[in-house]
Amino acid sequence: ISVNQDPLGVQGKKLKRLADGTEVWAGPLSGNQIAVVFWNRSNKPATISVNWSELGLHPQTSVHIRDLWEHADLPGIQTG
Repeated sequence: ISVNQDPLGVQGKKLKRLADGTEVWAGPLSGNQIAVVFWNRSNKPATISVNWSELGLHPQTSVHIRDLWEHADLPGIQTG
């Protein structure tokens, strides 16, 4: 709900759609945050990824990840 009702009010956009039925969506949130959605529209498990550059992030960016489905924080990731 907090992503849906973020005060910035900007809708996310589809970044990519792959032939296997997976999609990546992203949009800005208030507080200089980004919501990223990995969507598997197929009926089988899939690995979905996105590059920092596709999100407009610098390669050395550290992130806080929250799995909204599982209601759990995940280990942060830093590349580079």
